[in-house]
Amino acid sequence: MYLTLAIVLLIAAGGCDRHISSRDPVQSLPDAPPTPTSVTAHLDDRAVTLQWTIADASGVVKYRAYMAEPGETEFTVKDSSVTTSLTITNLPLNTELRFQIAAVSAAAVESERSETVTITAGLLTLAIDDNDEYTNRRAVRVRMNAPSTVDYVMVSEDSLFADGTIPQVYQAVVDFTLSQGDGPKRVFARFLFDDGTESSRPVFDDIILDTRALIDSVYFTPVDSLMSAGDVYVFYLDAGGETGGDAHVSFTGVSAVVLHDDGNAANSDAVAGDGIYSGRYVVPVGMTVSSGQVTGAFTDAAGNAAPSVVALARVNIANPPAPVVITAADAIASYEVSIIWSQSSSGVFFAYRIYRDTDADVTESSTLLRTISSAGTTSFSDTTVADDTDYYYRVYVVDNSGLRSGSNVVSVTTPENTAPENVILAARLIDPTTVGLSWTMSEAADFESYRIYRGTVAGTSPSSDLIAVITSRTTVSFDDYAPFITATDSAFYRVYVYDRQGRYGASNEVAVSQ
Repeated sequence: MYLTLAIVLLIAAGGCDRHISSRDPVQSLPDAPPTPTSVTAHLDDRAVTLQWTIADASGVVKYRAYMAEPGETEFTVKDSSVTTSLTITNLPLNTELRFQIAAVSAAAVESERSETVTITAGLLTLAIDDNDEYTNRRAVRVRMNAPSTVDYVMVSEDSLFADGTIPQVYQAVVDFTLSQGDGPKRVFARFLFDDGTESSRPVFDDIILDTRALIDSVYFTPVDSLMSAGDVYVFYLDAGGETGGDAHVSFTGVSAVVLHDDGNAANSDAVAGDGIYSGRYVVPVGMTVSSGQVTGAFTDAAGNAAPSVVALARVNIANPPAPVVITAADAIASYEVSIIWSQSSSGVFFAYRIYRDTDADVTESSTLLRTISSAGTTSFSDTTVADDTDYYYRVYVVDNSGLRSGSNVVSVTTPENTAPENVILAARLIDPTTVGLSWTMSEAADFESYRIYRGTVAGTSPSSDLIAVITSRTTVSFDDYAPFITATDSAFYRVYVYDRQGRYGASNEVAVSQ
């Protein structure tokens, strides 16, 4: 094809026109590529794969796919491809669509368009046993969805359908037998349409075939312990790593303690999804079990029931003695708290155990203050407290078998401690080497000791020499051997009164010389 090319330049300048013609009178345009032929359409799920051939693709750089919807007379570009195949997705459902293909050369010259192919897009889906994750039987039901233009279908676990599968008349639901062996299974379907075409890609669904369940072991903690009301058993069932199932244990008087594999600390489950199921059981009041057998049961996610397994250890639960009641709790002083409780009525009484804590959760892990073996002793004075502190107390009753029960918890706040009042010190030289010291008696109720300090210069304090510690409040004199005293070298004395909580009051300071 040839075309004479004239270039005309019109210049408006000074009121005159100029006409310039090109000296290259003839240029040739590139030839258009061949028209694509043999266009076929293969339906997928809301998609179509178009394929075609071309006589000579040497000058072709890409292909354009044109599409027209119902009522449209003009085709518009839908997509493009550099190969002779193109998949177009997200097509409108149940709508008649028309497609044409054109080739484009490197010079951007487009060929004539191919013949028109017409398709109606639809949903192509497959679900095994209504999309269940597991099945415990090989015989399953495959449910499919396809447009009315589908005549036949092939169903297989082989994505290439090279296992001898033959087409069967399309039905929405077909029976299918999975291959042997537990584990993941994938079933494919390929659809054959009434125009002789096939779906370009098979649709598929997955399911796990699981035909058996087992229990590796059943166990619990604590073992070899006599439990009572309020105590907690933690039961475990090891399902051999199988997750997603239902597990429980049972024992005398308890039909089912549900176990979990959720990683929840409230269930004492350490790791979620590890196939070890666990659960807590709080012993109720009044339960008695002697050498109870613990039996574990497990049903896996596929519905297989495992043979039951019995734990090696046995459950033992007995009724504890009735708890006592703390009826009075008072801070007698900053250093002493008194508590009184009701007497135990247990016929097998062994002891009271008094516990103290600094918060309201007083348990047998708290500080044990005293064990009292006489059932008739129902009071106790705690002299190990600090001043200005909140304390909580609980009394446990223990019987001869080791069972115990805790009383109510009471709180006491000790008052703030004050330092002992100062005493008055006097001193005299008994002989050239002995100093006689005497002082007024302390009236401190929480008296701990007198401590006598001596210095060689004024300003005697607890950093001076400690020469005596006297723990009797009524002892108010002391003779000090001091041979170093001369007319010029004095001894300085001071008496400190300490209470039980380490506070003190100081006497006056006295000096002694020859």
